[in-house]
Amino acid sequence: MPPSRCVAVSLAVFALQIPFSHWWLSRFRFGPAEWLWRSLTYGRAQPMRLEPWGTAEPVAS
Repeated sequence: MPPSRCVAVSLAVFALQIPFSHWWLSRFRFGPAEWLWRSLTYGRAQPMRLEPWGTAEPVAS
């Protein structure tokens, strides 16, 4: 593959990752690799989904 096509493909992949990342992080707390890393570190599965607005417990200050 010529270098110019490699650059075009990599820019296209990057352009697709942006909206996908926005979609993913609007629904989930972490990315899949970070979730796995945190779960292994803490020794139990971490919550992955975000809480719906207004259902989380208030934070005591």
